[in-house]
Amino acid sequence: MADSLYRQLTAAVTRTGHLVTDPDRACIFLVGIPAINATAVLAHLSGLSHWQGDGRNHILISWSPDTVELSRATRPGRYMIAQPHFSRTSFQPGFDLVVPVLGPAPGGPVWSDLPDLVPILRKYLLYFSGEQYVSPPGSESEKVQDSRKEDAKVVDELKRLQSDSGTNDRFSLSFSCEEKGVRAEGAARFTDWRLCGEAEERLAQQLEATFSLILPPSDSDLVSTRLLQLRLFEALKVSF
Repeated sequence: MADSLYRQLTAAVTRTGHLVTDPDRACIFLVGIPAINATAVLAHLSGLSHWQGDGRNHILISWSPDTVELSRATRPGRYMIAQPHFSRTSFQPGFDLVVPVLGPAPGGPVWSDLPDLVPILRKYLLYFSGEQYVSPPGSESEKVQDSRKEDAKVVDELKRLQSDSGTNDRFSLSFSCEEKGVRAEGAARFTDWRLCGEAEERLAQQLEATFSLILPPSDSDLVSTRLLQLRLFEALKVSF
């Protein structure tokens, strides 16, 4: 288990008051899956002391910095999977858990990190900044290509709103990233929208907007992605 993941899990469970040190008293076993070589980790799950052959009462948790999706296709069982990235083929509704990408806990009281409630109206009505991943030619299905065309229409309409002088509302919208490397927030895949700039820069920009826009991936087979969860997490931090 990666040290950072172990610390997050331990801190979160400890705060609930339900963490026990005796495994025979535990109702649920939490297993952190490292970001790398997840397939090899799944192959050795049977060696866990309370696995019981099928992983019953186990929750496998993955907060991978990359798009790594745990799947029962690798190792079937009765365990639950909790992760930010899921496709419809791997997600079991009512059983698996879509977990957000969590940032560090605040250093002080929660309210100290929240934005002011006034003014109600901020400088911009709507904020969005991101760049969509472009797949190699011929690598996408016709369904995804059609969805991309619909997304393009949405983007064109948003650009029109931003340049429309007939409204008093102002928009902070950008659909491409200036930086093309390490400063971008992760490599977007599967028609997802990557985040531009550093987290501090995005937070400052969103604090000037009343609403933050979250655009989903064009691939409708995706239930959730890490970048989508990260966008939601950052938007909730600055919401009223």
